[in-house]
Amino acid sequence: MHQSPALTPAQRDLLIAARQRADRLLTPPSQVRDRARQLMAERLVALGLAERVPVGAEQPAWQGGSSEDLIGLRLTAGGLIAIADISDGEATPDAIGQGQSEPAPAPAEPAAWTKVARLLALLRREDGADLAALAAATGWQSHTVRAALTGLRHKGYVLSRDKRAGDGVSLYRVAPR
Repeated sequence: MHQSPALTPAQRDLLIAARQRADRLLTPPSQVRDRARQLMAERLVALGLAERVPVGAEQPAWQGGSSEDLIGLRLTAGGLIAIADISDGEATPDAIGQGQSEPAPAPAEPAAWTKVARLLALLRREDGADLAALAAATGWQSHTVRAALTGLRHKGYVLSRDKRAGDGVSLYRVAPR
């Protein structure tokens, strides 16, 4: 099962900034020393949030001394998913661009008898579900439902939130696979 790791504020900021770039490259923080920067890069790659790629002299480099051996970090689909809940669902694997990275594997489906499966069934309806319906289906309080929605995002589900016309109530949906 795919689950996004908890991000430090520095990691989160790097990933969000990379999402804004056309080339999806992470810019190394200038205030961090070389060894700490390398450890940060290794951690991002190990978590599947970024991948090492050769870069040109004009692009942000995390490793290398001469322009021939510069290595940068590019945001992966896993990195986009990890920040999807921060950016209100704007970051999706499709936003990476063609040929840059493979999409993350689909999240595992919960057992049919679980409350999470009930949530997903409601979220997959065409009109989605509001917080009250999700709470009623599970018997959970609203803050627990919100935590479960965050947990689904961390597992790789892409959720969206829209306002219902008329009363402005938030409707939640899960994107189809």
